[in-house]
Amino acid sequence: MDAGYLAQFFKTPSYRRTISSLAAGANINNLKSEHLDDLLIPLPPFPEQRRIAAILDQADALRAKRREALAQLDSLTQSIFIEMFGDPIANPLGWALVEIGDFAGRFRAASR
Repeated sequence: MDAGYLAQFFKTPSYRRTISSLAAGANINNLKSEHLDDLLIPLPPFPEQRRIAAILDQADALRAKRREALAQLDSLTQSIFIEMFGDPIANPLGWALVEIGDFAGRFRAASR
């Protein structure tokens, strides 16, 4: 069995559901070896296992890159906001501070 294929199998929702239903208690420490002994794993031919594992590894890598890109975009958005308006906590531009309840009340009154 290809180790990468087996690793990907252990990430599947089906595997996690099965293990959760077999393990009695609050954590995986209650999982018994006989639970694993009786576990059924789909076993395609070895070349197919390697192909499946490679595809899923690529998908994992793409998801990780996407998460990193989203984190960088979030950081960029924050940087642009601070560059345009200043740090809202330090308030270097000396803008007036208004409690949100007061602002919302004024907005509701103006929209009537």
